[in-house]
Amino acid sequence: MNKSYNFVYVVLTYRNTIDLENFFKENKLENSKVIIVNSFYDKESKEAFSQIALSNNADFINVENLGYSYGNNIGIDFALKNYNFEYLIVCNSDVFIQKMDTEFLLNASRESIYAPKIKTLTDKDQNPYIHTFSHTNRKLFYYAVINKKKIIKYIIYFINGSIRRIFNLYTKFVKKPSYNTYSCHGAFIIFGKKAIEKIHPVFYNEMFLFQEEHFLARKAYENSISIKYIPHKIKIKHYEDGSMDINNKQINNYADQSYQKYFDYFFKK
Repeated sequence: MNKSYNFVYVVLTYRNTIDLENFFKENKLENSKVIIVNSFYDKESKEAFSQIALSNNADFINVENLGYSYGNNIGIDFALKNYNFEYLIVCNSDVFIQKMDTEFLLNASRESIYAPKIKTLTDKDQNPYIHTFSHTNRKLFYYAVINKKKIIKYIIYFINGSIRRIFNLYTKFVKKPSYNTYSCHGAFIIFGKKAIEKIHPVFYNEMFLFQEEHFLARKAYENSISIKYIPHKIKIKHYEDGSMDINNKQINNYADQSYQKYFDYFFKK
């Protein structure tokens, strides 16, 4: 018989064990189960992650390093097969849960996805990732990726960032339990059980790294699943990714490749 929890966490790891140690030290995870999915780097880090999982009564799954989407899909699939839960949370290991209004969630719809307020160490808001979808902007961004037009990408980044800042200013003065939004940042995503059952597999395995937020948002939209921003109910401090060790050119290449896969998947059928 599957065990029941209010929350199941899927935490994808790669190489950096300190973040995961701090994750368990800093966060109170009541009535929860944690599933650690390790994207294999080497035997030493694998053993260290396994020991951290064991000492914190967490499940441990070791997988080939095929990226964010693949690893998280493996963890989500494991959770669905082995546990009964109200919510599944996909999150980074480098996060600190500053506020968690569990009462709000337990009285909310399990058919939605929830996006908390996420602040970086420099106090930058990471949610909503994109507040309002614009097909024109997406097509322009695709054109910029294909044709290596960085200036167009930067303009779209600026537009999206400006909308996010204005929207977050609005939420400071007009306080509501939740606000509808288009997409959420991948560092901490809260899935209602019915929502995740409807869209699983949640991510696209062919997208190795970056742009997963775009894929999730479009998949949720096409399945009539709402993404709700809840800045006053759950607050997260994101310490940023401590396991990255690739230069900016490589990051840009990964991001561009993933965006092409996202765009082709949804808009070139």
